[in-house]
Amino acid sequence: MAQHDLDPVDDHAVSIGGHATKPQSIVTPYTIALVGRANTGKSTLFNCLTRTRDALVADYPGLTHDRQYGHVHFGGQRLIVVDTAGLDTIKPNETLTAQQLTDQVQRQAQLAMDETDAIIFVVDAQDGSSPLDQHLAKKLRCYNKPIFLAINKTDKVDPIQAKADFSCLGFPLLYSISAAHRRGISPLLEGILEHLPQPTSAFSNIDTTQVTPLAVIGRPNSGKSTLINHFLNEEKLVVSNQSGTTRDCIATPFSYQEKDYLLLDTPGIRRRKYAKTHIEKLSFLKSLKAIEQAHIVIALLDAEVGLVEQDLRLLSLITNAGCGLIITINKCDRLSPSQCTAFKTMIKEQLRFLSFCPMCFISASHGIGTHALLDTVQKVHRAIHLTYSTSQLTQILEQAVEAYPPPLIGNRRIKLRYAHIGRYRPLTVIIHGKQVKQLPMTYQRYLSKQFTKALQLVGVPIRLAYRQNKNPYGVD
Repeated sequence: MAQHDLDPVDDHAVSIGGHATKPQSIVTPYTIALVGRANTGKSTLFNCLTRTRDALVADYPGLTHDRQYGHVHFGGQRLIVVDTAGLDTIKPNETLTAQQLTDQVQRQAQLAMDETDAIIFVVDAQDGSSPLDQHLAKKLRCYNKPIFLAINKTDKVDPIQAKADFSCLGFPLLYSISAAHRRGISPLLEGILEHLPQPTSAFSNIDTTQVTPLAVIGRPNSGKSTLINHFLNEEKLVVSNQSGTTRDCIATPFSYQEKDYLLLDTPGIRRRKYAKTHIEKLSFLKSLKAIEQAHIVIALLDAEVGLVEQDLRLLSLITNAGCGLIITINKCDRLSPSQCTAFKTMIKEQLRFLSFCPMCFISASHGIGTHALLDTVQKVHRAIHLTYSTSQLTQILEQAVEAYPPPLIGNRRIKLRYAHIGRYRPLTVIIHGKQVKQLPMTYQRYLSKQFTKALQLVGVPIRLAYRQNKNPYGVD
């Protein structure tokens, strides 16, 4: 079987000689929609691109109902990819009325038109070109968007024949892929970056090497605008008890203890099934872009509501983006002392996977705890701007291995040789060694905690990637 062509760390920021270049500017990331009829493999491709299992995958048409958003890092660029629901398949001996087809195609095309910079049109090589594919292609051509035709499931079909079959759709940018086997993904992403214009700077008149973008993210009515107004000591942003007051990402310069920040007030992110209006759907994407642009994110939770599923989704998106994270619980003044203690215990229990993140309890309307929050922002700021040498990381690895050696696999011990930086966002440490593919997950979590502790990564998520050293004698 061919090797995967999409490497775990392939954004060309791998360190040479123990050094890596940190990203110094922020750009507006591309947004790309995965569009196609049902069961063509859009969700599988989404998971492949984002290196997650966020999208449900099954050999069952119509499984995806809601749009799924994820982050892609490739070629030094960051992309936001959107998995969409597929068109209903035509059952045997049954035709789809013209009105039903037009409504479904229009809904998918409108999504691509409004929310994304480009479209990946996913088709099934095993089924061949279908009437639904042709109708969808006709509608998509009406929009001024770059369209990349991804011919999926070519692992059991001749790729050349598949391209010839789908050439009738009239798209010049054709790519043969197998999302399930991760084949052809790199050429697809390279083609996308090649044919899209250079990403624009989010704030062209601001030197982002000196100013740190700081985003405030949360559900509607959690107090984001109130908190930023308190930071600025003025009523700059509209504050109301009605949710959805902020509908765009608003950037405001701000200084604290001789450090310059760019405060990003974002629209509240509600669950997608409750986002009924066109503006709410676009606001969600603006918040995602703010997460990508920010170096530090204040995730604002509502103490009165508690921790809900949407909060966990937001925290997952933030950690996947790789920026610094501060969990902040607002409206604590409305809780009794016993309720506040119980809430703290509950939060720490449910967010154990974010143990590296500092936690602040505040009341934005009364200014309680806000200075402590800004001091925490300073600590995270220092952590995200540090650089690490290969010798430093290797020494931490050696100390961790000495304190707790890796387990034996088949009477042979796993050997970890050295470590170096892969990239800084998300902070990725690459560990080279022998039999690293068999390293238990428990030991990987141990190493992650050791690096976090030794590097004092306050609020900064760390990822470990592993490289298998090749044995010159052909023996693992």
